[in-house]
Amino acid sequence: MVMPGLAFDKERHRIGYGKGYYDKYLSEHEVKQKVALAFDFQVLDNIPFKDYDINPDLIITEKRRIGTLI
Repeated sequence: MVMPGLAFDKERHRIGYGKGYYDKYLSEHEVKQKVALAFDFQVLDNIPFKDYDINPDLIITEKRRIGTLI
């Protein structure tokens, strides 16, 4: 699954669009691999997150990869 986001951090937390649709869907369905595509400027040192937020397994930017796939 490709996960959208406005911002990410180096621990793969993400800020989405505020409705929680992806977190709700992923909590109810098994998805083996979750990837986010972003520009490198969208990756911050840290962002706020909740315990129920579901992170992508891998973030790919034009400069780096953060995380790994199964």
